[in-house]
Amino acid sequence: MMILHNIEESRCCISAREIARATGIIISMGLALGPVARLFTRSLYALQNSVPFLSCKVCLSEDSLNEVQFWINNFSDLVGQPMWHSSPCIDVISYSDASSTGWGGYTVQLGQLVARGDWVEEDRRQSSTYRELKAWLCPGSEGVDSFTLDWRGENNWLVPPVHLISRVVRHMIYNKESGTLIVPHWPSAPWWPLFFRDDGTTQDFIVGCMDIPISAQTFLPGSAEGDLFGHGVPSCRILAIRIVCQ
Repeated sequence: MMILHNIEESRCCISAREIARATGIIISMGLALGPVARLFTRSLYALQNSVPFLSCKVCLSEDSLNEVQFWINNFSDLVGQPMWHSSPCIDVISYSDASSTGWGGYTVQLGQLVARGDWVEEDRRQSSTYRELKAWLCPGSEGVDSFTLDWRGENNWLVPPVHLISRVVRHMIYNKESGTLIVPHWPSAPWWPLFFRDDGTTQDFIVGCMDIPISAQTFLPGSAEGDLFGHGVPSCRILAIRIVCQ
């Protein structure tokens, strides 16, 4: 990027604003660049924060100069990292449990094959953590990790945390599942193109989309105050998107 070359050339007298522009561009492409976007901007951020105003002039430290040169030399090779990864297809579901005396497990699909046995005396003296799995009662729960379950054949009602929206969509596409997904109206979010094209039309697997009325009768406060629904009524539009993947 030209801005990085300018920073390198003016290393002894560069405004903090120019450094902020460069780091902002790099971080904005973090999904494509990968973890290095944050790893190799730390010294630049520290230098930027060392002055009270962005108009102040700074001199690049050795570490911040190394970061600038890293991006100049490697930027073109890092761009193009995969942003989305397909979810695995679920072939077999198995359940297992253990007690202080023995263990057991079975598979659902393969004729409910069963395996069981007793702990040897040495294992019985160990902690429950050592003896593999610890079970706990969770009424109404079908499983611990919903992404390991098969959602096909169900009319799924999905209200995931915002950071899991893209993973939910990938799971539905890969396994050809259907359901209604509740998402905030955030056109700038990285997962927005999964639903809407640049011209505003919806992707082929979307068969319906509507706004949910914003009212206290519709939304209840969540358990985390800082969450989107932490205080009940959200401050933005909320969409109900009907997804049918075939």
